[in-house]
Amino acid sequence: MKVSDTSVYDIASVTKTTSTTLAVMRLYEQNKLRLDATLGDYLDWVKGTDKERIVIKDLLLHEAGLKAWIPFYKATLQPNTKLREDVYAAAAFGKYTVGVANDIYMNTDYQDSIRTAILKSSVGTRGKYLYSDLDFIFLGYVIEKITGKPLDQYVEEEFYRPMGLQYTLYNPLRRMDKKQIVPSNYDYQFRKQLLQ
Repeated sequence: MKVSDTSVYDIASVTKTTSTTLAVMRLYEQNKLRLDATLGDYLDWVKGTDKERIVIKDLLLHEAGLKAWIPFYKATLQPNTKLREDVYAAAAFGKYTVGVANDIYMNTDYQDSIRTAILKSSVGTRGKYLYSDLDFIFLGYVIEKITGKPLDQYVEEEFYRPMGLQYTLYNPLRRMDKKQIVPSNYDYQFRKQLLQ
């Protein structure tokens, strides 16, 4: 693939700083989010769990004691490693609207299973650094609760569009030609395709 100044790359976990952290900073600046507040202050569905008293600041610092990550996809595979049909479809229709990869759409109901798995996951030592995707998944939920918008929409409206960032976005296939998107890697375990 020939690269140009309009080529788009998957920045993966860098979205923690180019999206989630920006949103947290803006909401803090607007006095809509407190760093000393807990998840229970913002998310009713964590109340009564061991996640209720996790402090926002600790999530930002990766010191909340949460696991590094959970391989959610493993529970969506059949024993023969094919995708479960109750979770995925080859085309978007009905509840199968969450784009996972080319010709793979997840049932929106499965997002509750992901949230439940996070809630059931163990909490380790708080105050000890452990880089965690779960920390930022929770921050995304908090941002969405405060703003009433999906995280991608909020950062698009609040940052990317006002800054004229045409090539900084979520789900680029919705708005640009696939030829502009640089492939990132081939997923042999889950999606079994070149990710673009």
